[in-house]
Amino acid sequence: MGSLSFSLTQLQYFVKAAKTLNMTQAARDCHVSQPSISGAVHQLEDVFGTIIQKTLDRSGLARYAYKSIL
Repeated sequence: MGSLSFSLTQLQYFVKAAKTLNMTQAARDCHVSQPSISGAVHQLEDVFGTIIQKTLDRSGLARYAYKSIL
């Protein structure tokens, strides 16, 4: 597990991605580019020591991964 250092913005992006289960929609809702959302999720993967993004293609697994962290 990585260091437990992350920003409030990263956490907000993660929560929006978790709620929408869609990086593009989360980016639109947060008024940022999609890579900003993906980058924040990737950084939080390092913090929490889990892989989240790779499960996004399977909404059931993505929902489980996001909800287990939330």
